[in-house]
Amino acid sequence: MTHNLALIGYPIDASLAPHIYTQFLAKHAINGGYNAFSLPDQVELPVLLHFLERFGFTGLNISAPHKQAIIEHVQNVDDSVRKLGAANTLKLERDGWLAYNTETYGFAQLLDTHNMALDGEIIIMGAGSAASAVLSVLQERGIKHVSIANRSEEHVKQLKERSQIDISYFKYQSLREQLAFDIVINCSSADWAHPLWLSHFWGEDGTIFGGHSPHTAIDLQYHNDDSGFLARWESPRKVNGLAMLAAQAAKAFEIWFGVLPEYELSELIKEWKQ
Repeated sequence: MTHNLALIGYPIDASLAPHIYTQFLAKHAINGGYNAFSLPDQVELPVLLHFLERFGFTGLNISAPHKQAIIEHVQNVDDSVRKLGAANTLKLERDGWLAYNTETYGFAQLLDTHNMALDGEIIIMGAGSAASAVLSVLQERGIKHVSIANRSEEHVKQLKERSQIDISYFKYQSLREQLAFDIVINCSSADWAHPLWLSHFWGEDGTIFGGHSPHTAIDLQYHNDDSGFLARWESPRKVNGLAMLAAQAAKAFEIWFGVLPEYELSELIKEWKQ
């Protein structure tokens, strides 16, 4: 039997998922393949889901911008989806697609892999589905208050409704003021190296948080060891999102095949860069 798996999202050209799942399939001697489908318009989601089901796909990953919209087109959702309001993994069951979210597991593993302490004031950049997963983990680990910076307050209000953590909202521009944060977590997909984007954060003097430098910077983006976001800080602890990506991929693999694959993060990085 051949197991057909796929990623749906936009953009996906630089996704590491096909590499990771190809490694997982090979290590467990599972006959299968992994494809990526670029889908910029969510209106086409039901058509693509029907196509994939018709052609024997049984496991899907869902990336931005479809993690919320996909819920409307599945037959059942797991508790993880109900809790976060977003799905990143689908499994085809007898009665249709069942949706899961493995991002909470992924972020928890990122913290544990890098021994990240959660001491001090925390600010999250962005208010999408990744932020929801981060908030869930922070709540489980006893954090009582966080701040969130986002373009608008609408998505932050939605996060407040789902979370028991006390959340303060800031517009990006206000971060130039005297606001001292110790841990900064980037959950946005913004290009922090782009001058136009940076103008929303840093003034002409290049200052943010009143010149205070957080001791920990976490970027859920993973394409560079020192991403555009991480490069902005002099923090002694800087971590990208590769550990989260690998862990949430492993959890999705367990959902599909009943086994949690073991892997060495350093080996995934080495093989990816070759």
